[in-house]
Amino acid sequence: MKAPRPNRYRTHWAGELRASDVGEQVRVAGWVHRRRDHGGLIFIDVRDRTGLLQLVFRPEEAPEAHAVAGRLRGEDVISVSGELVRRDEGAINPDLPTGEVELVAAELEQLADSETPPFQIDEDDPVGEELRLRYRYLDLRKDRMRDNMILRHAVVKEIRDFLAGEGYLEIETPIMTRSTPEGARDFLVPSRLMPGAWYALPQSPQLFKQLLMIGGYERYFQIARCFRDEDFRADRQPEFTQLDMELAFVEEEDVFEVIDRLLQRVLALAGIEVSLPLERIAYDEAMLRYGSDRPDRRIGVEIADVSEVFASSEFKVFSSAPVIRALKATGEFPRSRFDALTEKAQSLGAKGLAWAVVEGGGAWRSPIAKFLSDDEIARANDALGATAFEWNEEERRWDAMHHPFTSPAGDLDADPGEWRSRAYDVVFDGWELGGGSIRNSDPAVQQKVFDAIGIGPEEARSRFGFLLEALTYGAPPHGGIAFGIDRIVALLAGETSIRDVIAFPKAASGADPLTGAPAPVDERQLRDLGIRVTAPAVAETPDPR
Repeated sequence: MKAPRPNRYRTHWAGELRASDVGEQVRVAGWVHRRRDHGGLIFIDVRDRTGLLQLVFRPEEAPEAHAVAGRLRGEDVISVSGELVRRDEGAINPDLPTGEVELVAAELEQLADSETPPFQIDEDDPVGEELRLRYRYLDLRKDRMRDNMILRHAVVKEIRDFLAGEGYLEIETPIMTRSTPEGARDFLVPSRLMPGAWYALPQSPQLFKQLLMIGGYERYFQIARCFRDEDFRADRQPEFTQLDMELAFVEEEDVFEVIDRLLQRVLALAGIEVSLPLERIAYDEAMLRYGSDRPDRRIGVEIADVSEVFASSEFKVFSSAPVIRALKATGEFPRSRFDALTEKAQSLGAKGLAWAVVEGGGAWRSPIAKFLSDDEIARANDALGATAFEWNEEERRWDAMHHPFTSPAGDLDADPGEWRSRAYDVVFDGWELGGGSIRNSDPAVQQKVFDAIGIGPEEARSRFGFLLEALTYGAPPHGGIAFGIDRIVALLAGETSIRDVIAFPKAASGADPLTGAPAPVDERQLRDLGIRVTAPAVAETPDPR
């Protein structure tokens, strides 16, 4: 890292001093990580973003600095100057990058004092997530979080450098746009100037990146903020960051080729080596072999935690269970096989095993179905991926597995149930890192897709007229992909939740314990927007702080 510009606070980064710097007069600044009194000597580990450096305070050489050091506490902010010396042979710490050296303090300035933190910063003992998020600015000081944030920066920088070198242009797209169907609920923003009208926060820049291709930019990318109002999981947040890409005059293999090389470079940041081309498996084969389109093939099947789905269930067997895990399987399952599996589970120490066959429309055929609500069953299906591109009997239309701008493959005059999409996903150890497709560039084909999912010409013009119109002005064949930056960084960091690689995430409840969001707003703000709140639920929610 580039050395800091020398000023009254520091001349060097504390964590980057080495044996080659011995003999220099240096000044460092940071937080008191740990303090140790050894008779007359006081040792302090000072911490800045680059790491730790041991400071030595000797009463006979610097009595004033020694006196101040004796009053310091953990997380006080200090600036210290002195000579960098080599540690005694027996005092070298081989586990610390600065372990061969120490700074003999001559001057010490205390810049700020600190209250006692609610948890230890200098240790990695388990801390409840609610407390970590409430004091996130303290949690971010821990080595683990610092390393995750540095890794995140490195991933984004590598992406930008690679794509810029490949001729891609980074172009921003709107945050306030129009609501479009992309698989989850939109976050809506009321318009003050047009009462009764609403913006939507983008679930992705999908339509705009297609317009950029029609606009002639051919190679586009963006590190985009996206928003989806959906239930939380370890790999989901209501606001998230994705790498968004789009290419013109391409087919699938052109997209795959650049994806392969990009991922090879990004994974190398964590020492993960992959051979190219990356292995590919067709959707139908993945579903047949694993029952999932994002299989973790290290274990053969995917196990899902559905505890949150049933946490408030009236079915006490589930709501009282400390954890509920489930897996999805396909094939023939006669009742005798379920009985055998139940006996096996009990022999291994489980209290029981529940089974369900997912039938048309997502309904369950199961002994426990009568104890569960439709919402619980639907959420369990979603958690397990137990849904399909299938016929929606109630609405008499097809439900699409992808957004409706994905180009279909197959006989478009045949049954839509036989269509396949020209879509693709990138899966790593069971995590879907990214997904994309070749898009519809023919307005007639786009309308066929709309017809199949129950969007007629009039509704299509009302909702997507700007895109359909643009497609009539010479749309090139195009396609792209979007990667979840949060998921990629979590995977590389070895974390199980994306919350540990996001600086300021929301808790699993959707609340922000740090700021108290979401929170009520005053009546004047609501009047300006022409909004009247009839349900007091939000106002009654206690501030998590």
